[in-house]
Amino acid sequence: MITPASAHRLRYFSIVGLLVVLLVGCTAAEESASDTTDPRLNSLAETAVVPTNVPDPTTVQTPTVEAVATVEPTSPPSPTLVPTSTSIPTSTPVPTTTPTATSTPLPTSTSTPSPTSTVVAPLLNGSWSRTFPDEIEFIAEFDHGQEIEYAELIISYNQVRQCAAQSVKSVRINAPEESTGSYTWTWEMKKTGSIPPGTIIAFGWSIVDANGVSYSFGANTIDWDDDRFEWQQYTKDNLTIQWYAGGEAFGQKVYERVLSDIDRLAIGASVTTPIKALIYEDAATLQQAILYAQAWTGGLAFTNQNIVLIAIDPARFDTQVTGLTHEIAHLIVAQESDSCIGDMPQWLAEGLATYSEGPITSSYQTAIDEAVAGGSLISIRSLSSSFPADHSRASLSYAQSTSLVTYLIDTYGWQAMIDLLEVFKSGSTYDGAFTSAYGFDQSALYTGWQAWLTGS
Repeated sequence: MITPASAHRLRYFSIVGLLVVLLVGCTAAEESASDTTDPRLNSLAETAVVPTNVPDPTTVQTPTVEAVATVEPTSPPSPTLVPTSTSIPTSTPVPTTTPTATSTPLPTSTSTPSPTSTVVAPLLNGSWSRTFPDEIEFIAEFDHGQEIEYAELIISYNQVRQCAAQSVKSVRINAPEESTGSYTWTWEMKKTGSIPPGTIIAFGWSIVDANGVSYSFGANTIDWDDDRFEWQQYTKDNLTIQWYAGGEAFGQKVYERVLSDIDRLAIGASVTTPIKALIYEDAATLQQAILYAQAWTGGLAFTNQNIVLIAIDPARFDTQVTGLTHEIAHLIVAQESDSCIGDMPQWLAEGLATYSEGPITSSYQTAIDEAVAGGSLISIRSLSSSFPADHSRASLSYAQSTSLVTYLIDTYGWQAMIDLLEVFKSGSTYDGAFTSAYGFDQSALYTGWQAWLTGS
């Protein structure tokens, strides 16, 4: 998340497709979801082909479906605050090389239960069309002599830090009466939540005829890019910067500054997985790339995909580039602490990311001093969950989080913090993790922090 004094939040380097939250856009659909790799998708990476011709969707027959699929959203990215004045990072740079489909292989749907070997029927049309950032329409027409019982659309994407390396979603579409093998299904992201630009999606089709014979088809890939702009790209080591404003040298300038600043986060971690950062010129444009973003959002870190969106105005580079440092810090912290059976408090994640930007700002310290004087500090329990939508309370949340992390590091050193992240990675409750690493729970931490603030 991007704090009001500067944009925040990015976690970890990696170009990995993001979460696909797939939901029914047809009349109804049966969805089966699995967080483990679907064998039907395993071979798609090698055979994936990006379709070039998208048919007119009006010519595609829309089948009826049995039930409305449910969506299983993955953990949402935490937005960074967009400062009301001068400290909000804007966009993040675009990689020098376009992402390849190999990072998000689309499984080829293999035959489901079939007494005989699977036969491949001709796929006359397996294409798609997109309207960024709202929807993707998938289209398929099969040349098959027998009546088709149903078709299944299989969608997959790789993930960096989830318990399964690949997530697979499928939608079953029942054939209309006397079906000729024409199917269409629309992924409406206003219903399911959007995925970040930079994600690579893989998809394939299978059909089952009236005799119960299954037919499988190859895969296609979709580069879910923000096509409103002509992006430039700079890639070095594990960091790819994409941008559209600021000139040819802007990406390298961003890279060098972020790599220099991130050393402040002394948790002994190195970036081991590629990170993709997309830089927008202003926060409003960034928010238009993601549906339902908070009005104060100036940056987003998608930790499962290692994708960062950030707002950086080239004319305000020095004050806003720290927002990208913040978001990359999120990814590094996630690398060192993510667990399949737990998470860390929101204040700790945001406090570490904001700490990486530099010493606590005067505006943050003023907000804390005023809250202490007015008895309006936010409790540590409230800070452990999502921050408020209200800008002033969100700003205070960031300020307190930064101050709490500063207190822990100044008082107990970095090794205790590293121990804490390791406990969270192994799986622990909030209080259990703090008791293990520091010898006290969050309530005692809050009391000690307040005494530290007032010098008592």
